[in-house]
Amino acid sequence: MALYASEGTLLPLDDYMAKDPEMSTDMFFPALIDAFIHEGKLYGVAKDWNTQVLYYNKALFDAAGVSYPDENWTWDDVLDAAKKIVADTDGDGVTDQWGFVTDTGMNRIGAWIYGNGGSILTEDKTQCTLTEDKTQCTLTDPASVGALEFITGMMFEHKVAPSKVELGELSAMDTFASGKAGMYVCGGWRVLPFRAIEEFEWDIAPIPLSPTSGQRGTVVDSVAWSIAKDTKYPDAAWGLLKFFTGEAGQVRMAKGGTATPSMIEYARTEDFLDPTQPPAHRSVLIDYTVDETNYYPAIPKMGEMWDAWGQELSEMWLGQKSVEDSVAAFCERIEPALP
Repeated sequence: MALYASEGTLLPLDDYMAKDPEMSTDMFFPALIDAFIHEGKLYGVAKDWNTQVLYYNKALFDAAGVSYPDENWTWDDVLDAAKKIVADTDGDGVTDQWGFVTDTGMNRIGAWIYGNGGSILTEDKTQCTLTEDKTQCTLTDPASVGALEFITGMMFEHKVAPSKVELGELSAMDTFASGKAGMYVCGGWRVLPFRAIEEFEWDIAPIPLSPTSGQRGTVVDSVAWSIAKDTKYPDAAWGLLKFFTGEAGQVRMAKGGTATPSMIEYARTEDFLDPTQPPAHRSVLIDYTVDETNYYPAIPKMGEMWDAWGQELSEMWLGQKSVEDSVAAFCERIEPALP
């Protein structure tokens, strides 16, 4: 959105939103309105959103005698629980039950970075807005490095989480779904596939608090409907956008359950929260994240930043390169792509 808005290809939606008696920015989670504002104007209306949460295997917690995660949990609690859950269950000298597992993408790891008071770029903020000021890479800052050291420390120092090598052909999601991990960080889109799990009960909890900052953070994945500036039919386009993001679309989103409805009213309905199915605490997806949301830093050359994350940090996730050297390589790699 930031790229298209900065190039002048999108139609500002403020007037349509203000004049439509059936639509109002107050109907949406404020963070989702902020996410699609560029230079003070609204260029998209979010159709849904997902945020990162902590999934946990209740059976493994019970077997280890560990209390379930809650809103007071810190990173220290995660590590302590993981140490009690990790095990070599068949006695062959190889760990086959992990305390914690995570994907290593920017949106998964970002929750720990932001919660620790760190960031990826100086432009990280509550609005996905491109700025004219020179953006700088901040992944080398102590708070950002500390978050990455905590995650890699669980893999290589404490050995309670599998590295990429130890995961082998299994994904982090498959490792959790097969009952081989006590905790897993991912977005709300995993709820539907995890409902097929029959071997154990599971639930979700907030991303734990950083013991350093006392804060928690989560990364929001969201998409919006926008209108092309040069459309010949702006009113009809608004009607379509309104269908997708208004009551008709939001009811379908709530019942479908793949993502959280962007309208507050429909996110809090029984259709979405559905107390008859797991997770028991699905409201975590919306309750704790309203004031603790973060977005990917918005730069025109997003592809280059994603490539750098995957390539320059790959050896770090394998335990072959230090966090400091990896983030330095990442920042050096993306320097030419920064605005």
